[in-house]
Amino acid sequence: SMNDFKFNGTTFSYANFVKFDITKFSKHVHSDSEFLLFLSGDASYVVEHKKFALIPDVLVLSKPMQYHFIEINSADIPYERYCVQFDLTKFPESIRNKINGFTETLRLDKNSRVFKIMKSMRDYSDIFPPKAYPELYDSLLCELVFAASLEGSGGNVNFIEADDVTLKVLEYINAHIFEPITLKAIADGVYTSPSSLCHRFKKSMQIGVYEYVTKKKMTLADGLLRRGELPLSVSAKLGYQDYSTFYRSYKAAFSRPPKAAKN
Repeated sequence: SMNDFKFNGTTFSYANFVKFDITKFSKHVHSDSEFLLFLSGDASYVVEHKKFALIPDVLVLSKPMQYHFIEINSADIPYERYCVQFDLTKFPESIRNKINGFTETLRLDKNSRVFKIMKSMRDYSDIFPPKAYPELYDSLLCELVFAASLEGSGGNVNFIEADDVTLKVLEYINAHIFEPITLKAIADGVYTSPSSLCHRFKKSMQIGVYEYVTKKKMTLADGLLRRGELPLSVSAKLGYQDYSTFYRSYKAAFSRPPKAAKN
């Protein structure tokens, strides 16, 4: 089962699957921070160039603009997790600094405040009416982020890092994300052939190079549009020389035209 809802720009979801389709799990990028509290299952979590072997009661933090997804190793083992996607910039600088200073994973005790608050977020959705969610969950979110900021290092989780070529490709893309990016330019920048680059990148990241670039550009575009910038200006700022290409990419990503983005 999946239980999720949004309140004041924050998304909370609880998933508990016994038998499920592993294609349900999307590969995505967004402009928010995200906490994923893994409870059970046989799964890995990919955050950019790192693949973490998940263990029960580990909290994973993905930061804004980081490509990430769950990789299910076996659909025969029940999978359960909590997830909260939120805007960290709304919090005081001292808390932001602590959260941003974390490594990607924290091992939690089941008696930790983070664990209890996540459970309350799930339980309250069964008790209170939807009209109570905004005020109630805003309060719980503040408690959650504050509690997480006090967790300290908490212990790391084993991970596998992408190969050297993929690391260089990621570095190149993120350094040139506001420019026109071509496969030839990336290949020249990392001193390898386009075919080798594509093969190794897809194997490590489970996504094509162009799809990865587009996901990042569209996430940035949505943020700029929501802040009031005009579509033509955003298209040019992100290196698109043809507005129609930008328009099609944005509409495919968000199921709406650029001018429909809202603050």
